[in-house]
Parts: sequence; C-alpha cells; structure tokens
Amino acid sequence: MSKLSAVSLVMIRYNILALIKRTLDYNTIGGLFGDMYLGVHELTVVEKIWAIIIEVVAIVSELIDADSDELTIQIIENDKRLAVLREYAQTA
Repeated sequence: MSKLSAVSLVMIRYNILALIKRTLDYNTIGGLFGDMYLGVHELTVVEKIWAIIIEVVAIVSELIDADSDELTIQIIENDKRLAVLREYAQTA
C-alpha cells in the first residue's frame, strides 16, 4: 500500500510541476512576435557557461599579455579531451 501512495504522490507532484512549467514557459511565436522574441530570448545554460569561460580567458590573457582569441584557440587545440571530442564529432 505504501508503494501505491508513494507513486501517487510522485505523479501528483509531476503533474503540478508540469502544469507550472507549461504556464510559465508559454510562448507565442507568431509573425508579430517572432522578431521581438529573437532579440530578447533568455540565455541558455550553455550560453551562460560559455560567457563565463570567455570572461575567464579574457582575464587570463590580460594577466599574461596575450591575445584572448589566440589563447582560446591554443586552449582548444592543446586540450586532449577536446581532441577526442573533435575526432568523435568527425566520425559521427
């Protein structure tokens, strides 16, 4: 009986959270609002993380008197993990 009540509570919680998400994430992307949405969309988590990485690279490049773009390229080219990901992406 306790498993049934636990599953019921989980389903109720899921339904409530799904309803809240559906209500808050409602987007009308018609012709009238499409252009406005592109200009004011929220940054995704990946975009936020990438912005932080770029900021850190810029600070490090200032400390060592280097070009931030060149430093970024060197980091990407010299990282073994990224090389593995690059090879995997090319085979996929």
